[in-house]
Amino acid sequence: MPITIDQYIVNPMQKQGRVMSAVMREAQRKHYTEVFNQIMLRENGHIDYTMYKDEDNNVYWIHIKVPSEAIKQFYYDVVFRFFADSNVAESGQNLRKYYVQFYSNDPAYVFNYAYVFINNKLFPEDLTSRMSAQARHDAPKVTNPYQEIGYVKTLYFAFLFMQSRNLFNLVRWDEARKYSKDTLVSAVENADEKIARREEAGKRLNARNKAKRNAETAKRQSHEKLLASQGRQSTIKNTRTTNTVKTTRKINNSIKVKNSKVVK
Repeated sequence: MPITIDQYIVNPMQKQGRVMSAVMREAQRKHYTEVFNQIMLRENGHIDYTMYKDEDNNVYWIHIKVPSEAIKQFYYDVVFRFFADSNVAESGQNLRKYYVQFYSNDPAYVFNYAYVFINNKLFPEDLTSRMSAQARHDAPKVTNPYQEIGYVKTLYFAFLFMQSRNLFNLVRWDEARKYSKDTLVSAVENADEKIARREEAGKRLNARNKAKRNAETAKRQSHEKLLASQGRQSTIKNTRTTNTVKTTRKINNSIKVKNSKVVK
């Protein structure tokens, strides 16, 4: 049975008859929302997206370039396909009442969920060629052994973005492009290629972070050496001053003794 976007957000496991605890759902929602808000601040409130509509078949597509949480200026392709059947034929102007299918080329979706989404008919067939062949054919026995339909961060971010822009309202789709499979497929990067680029970007980020940490460590050590050097110089100066004072006191005491003898 297909699901709506709201059903996925409320309980992604419902197709399997399981329910996430309310506490866990709320914790994940809160965390994802906080991270999304931080990303939007970093991106100055801007995210690229393209809308397509196939009005003859009552199907709507949206392709969102969801920013990576960790890598600046790196974007995942997230696609929602909204469609209707006789059960939601009178859904009107609200895409929340439509059924939905999901595509994402972020590693979490590819390695953990793509196989499960495909086998539960939650994956848009038009984008099959854009998904990793291994993810399509090999069950995630290690990363998702029970084949659960769980929350995917990039999907949740895309939902939050659509919600923030009121894009579930079909009134906002007047300027949507006419749907073309070739156009959409050419705009979405193959998952294997995206993950390879993400790994390279991660290596560069780790190298920059390591160089930054090394520079900070060297700066701190240099500062500590300077302080230690200043401390030794201060100690030598204080020692010299103390010795001078002692010598001066001895001379003064000697003069006092001599003067005392003269008085007698």
